[in-house]
Amino acid sequence: MIYLTHPTDLLRRLAFFGYFMLKIILLLLLPRLLNAAPMTAPEVSVQVEAGAPPLRRFALIAGANHGGGDRVTLRYAVSDAEAMRRVLRGIGGVQAGDDLLLADPAPAALSAAFDQMKARLERARQAAPKSRLELVVYYSGHADAEGLLLGGDRVTYPDLKAQIRAMPADVHIAIVDACASGALARAKGGVRRPPILLGGGTEVKGHAFLTSASAEEAAQESDQIGASYFTHYLLSGLRGAADMSGDKRITLNEAYQFAYHETLARTERSRIGAQHPNYDLQLSGQGDVVLTDLRGSGAGLVLDKALGGRLFVRDAHGVLVAELAKPAGRVITLGFDPGAYTAVLHRDGQLLQARLVLAEGQDQALAMSDFTPMEGEYAVARGDAPEVYPTAPFAFGFVPGVSTNNLVRADGKVNNNVALSPLISDGHDLRGLELSGVLSMRSGEVHGVQIAGVGHLTDGPAHGVQAAGVFNYSKARHRGVQIAGVLNYSGDSSQGVQAGGVVNITQGDHRGVLIGGLTNLTFGEAKGVQVAGAYNYARDLNGLQISVVNVAGHAKGAQIGVINIADTMEGAPIGLFNFIGDGVFHVGAWGSDVAPTHIGVKMGSKTFYSIIAGAYRPASFGDKDEEIWMFGAGLGGRITLTERLALDLDAINYNLSDGDRPIGEETDGLVRARLMARWAAFDDLAVFGGPVFNVLYSKYRDGSDLDLFDLRAQRTADPDGEDVKVAWWPGFVVGVEAF
Repeated sequence: MIYLTHPTDLLRRLAFFGYFMLKIILLLLLPRLLNAAPMTAPEVSVQVEAGAPPLRRFALIAGANHGGGDRVTLRYAVSDAEAMRRVLRGIGGVQAGDDLLLADPAPAALSAAFDQMKARLERARQAAPKSRLELVVYYSGHADAEGLLLGGDRVTYPDLKAQIRAMPADVHIAIVDACASGALARAKGGVRRPPILLGGGTEVKGHAFLTSASAEEAAQESDQIGASYFTHYLLSGLRGAADMSGDKRITLNEAYQFAYHETLARTERSRIGAQHPNYDLQLSGQGDVVLTDLRGSGAGLVLDKALGGRLFVRDAHGVLVAELAKPAGRVITLGFDPGAYTAVLHRDGQLLQARLVLAEGQDQALAMSDFTPMEGEYAVARGDAPEVYPTAPFAFGFVPGVSTNNLVRADGKVNNNVALSPLISDGHDLRGLELSGVLSMRSGEVHGVQIAGVGHLTDGPAHGVQAAGVFNYSKARHRGVQIAGVLNYSGDSSQGVQAGGVVNITQGDHRGVLIGGLTNLTFGEAKGVQVAGAYNYARDLNGLQISVVNVAGHAKGAQIGVINIADTMEGAPIGLFNFIGDGVFHVGAWGSDVAPTHIGVKMGSKTFYSIIAGAYRPASFGDKDEEIWMFGAGLGGRITLTERLALDLDAINYNLSDGDRPIGEETDGLVRARLMARWAAFDDLAVFGGPVFNVLYSKYRDGSDLDLFDLRAQRTADPDGEDVKVAWWPGFVVGVEAF
């Protein structure tokens, strides 16, 4: 409930704002209705060959981690799409406003994005008829031999090709990083041209389809590089690793050749098998297409001629942004955003490291003298036999080194069934029960029950129950129950229940229930329920989040809180403020039977939204003599009928004030249930209208001052001994929304 002791001034300002917003929306609408010429887009600065027509490049980029059904959830498809966008914006000639980025889109959302991109291309063609327009379409995600898999639906390759070719651009470049994507490159009747094209591509027209795998192969992603192999090496090539000519311009051909050979070499020894990128080039004219231009890029890293070996470059966040085999005897320039970077060089069995800071508009040289030796991570090659640890059924000790386990093995790495310690216990595997006064430490697996006054540290997987006064820490996966007064942590996936007085953290996927006094953090998929006092986060949600603030990447289910945030959502965000990347955020102005001036905001998913609204009814409205202020909130749902036509059904609960009573101080409210037809007249503007059912509950009014047409029926209720008048009558609403 909201209390305002002096509402008149504030609500007058609110009404003025609504009037101002209505004028702005009408000013936007009027030129469209009069067929006014559209505003021309700003010129894009892209370096092209002398005498060539101006070039403007557009990009439609999509990443989909979710393929629907029982397909595994990908980790890096969406982040691959984001990385592709950064490179195309940074050194690929795509300006802000000329690209669209979709995260886990449904087929309808992808189709709508193509329509939006087509409109942008048409406007660009009208603004500059002689310019050369190029379109890059990139997709990373699930696919099969028939098409792209978005959630549980499929976009067939013939439909995808038709949508791409329908775009009014001179050159169409499609890059698909998905399983069996080579089926896209099998052009019926097309001529597969040799990948040797020279020149600047100033006269080239047609299309090029690049795919990450053949029609029978799986595309692979890697936790080690934090990306798919093909996109990782394609982006490394576009940053300059593929520049075989040394002219600091990366052509389509150079990028493909680099990505092909690096992807094949990296996947030949993988468990899934070798991955062969594919292509279908149907380009006519002279020259090749330049995809990225390092001349004038944000910051350049110039690899010295004498530098040789396999080079890895990571940004300040540790993200691997480039990888290449640098041959000695050739200078290579890489283009990056300004900032701090770390370069690691593998050379002749040595591991070397260099730290550098790249400045805007400057090239920085990197030579062998800039590197210093570093220690590599100790690793055991797959296939080596694991060490076998002895077993002692019972262990007793006080601190590490002072335990019966140390009598069996000097370092104390012994498997136990029962372990007791008044202070700190340690050992390798546990299969049974462990009781410690302060801390339990295990370097192996835990199968059973651990109870400690302060905490548990487990390097291996844990199966069973961990109960601690302060914290539970499992470096690997956890299956069972973790109960802690402060913190539960799982370094891999977890399944079961985590109940923490302050926070639960799962680095991988979680299946089950998370209950945190303050927050739950799941950096993989959360499948189940997250309940927290302040904040929930899940990279992917498949279930329910309940907290003050809920955040998810892709959300499938429901979020209940004050603030709900998601990149994409299949479900319902139930809260006061909902910010959904592929959902609705509409600012509206409307009139109705109870007040001529309303303003409000709809926020939510494509099917469910919350609404916050205010209204002002002047004394001159109808034949009444009292001004009324209204403020309310509500929930609603949307049924999409066609691309532009939808039905909205919502209910808003308003608190009323006539200036004498503060809003919300006494029982004085109006519920308006609205059924509206909504037509999106333009991409960013819609009109709506429909019938309304009004229900008034008030101690002070009978509805005669609100019912414009005197259609109400009424009765008197008596909750808690108070005479509350209840009246109801039909009404209407009509308005516009900008989005």
